[in-house]
Amino acid sequence: MNRSSAEPLAEAPSRRQLWVDGVGGFLLLTSPDVLIGQATPQSGVDLPILGDVSRRHAWIRRRGSEYVVEPLAEVRRRGKLLDQPTVLSDGDLIQLGRSVVLSFQKRHPLSASAVLRLESSQRTEPAADAIVLMAETCILGPKGCNHVVCGGWKQDVVLYKQGEGLHVRSPGAFQVNGAAVKNKSPLVADCSVQGEDFSFYLERLAASA
Repeated sequence: MNRSSAEPLAEAPSRRQLWVDGVGGFLLLTSPDVLIGQATPQSGVDLPILGDVSRRHAWIRRRGSEYVVEPLAEVRRRGKLLDQPTVLSDGDLIQLGRSVVLSFQKRHPLSASAVLRLESSQRTEPAADAIVLMAETCILGPKGCNHVVCGGWKQDVVLYKQGEGLHVRSPGAFQVNGAAVKNKSPLVADCSVQGEDFSFYLERLAASA
């Protein structure tokens, strides 16, 4: 990680790893079109999986507030084999090939973002506790409907898109890369954010595995 970089974060199509102290690591994907496939060199996928999947296995595309899974290889939704793009619902289980199972969650009433979790034994590359498919916001905080649930936090912290970059907002004062800010701030590449009861680090990743 390079904490000295002041290069603004490009909004898309890059990927980020969000490390939340005391909670875990989360893969943050901001593109509306996410390609899932095998974690091999030059695979060119947005969500690489170390498992028995095709090099390019499926798309998940955001259209407005809806998400559609588009099979490129064997994909099942709720056990049914798909042969065409299919709209996803909160709680859907998506099976890729014989053994990789993802759950789809879209529970926050004020955000179009969604969360994928690996329910089978495989892992993503880099390893993540969950994958956030970020629309306009990613909400971290104590509520069960948040994209990243952070027990012990007093209030929500919101990552949001503005212009070509990512920003953060939270009531009151906090720090971004050690500099004091109030209420909101733009984020730069590879930066730390720390408040009274929260702390996280945002790391930019290569565009593909």
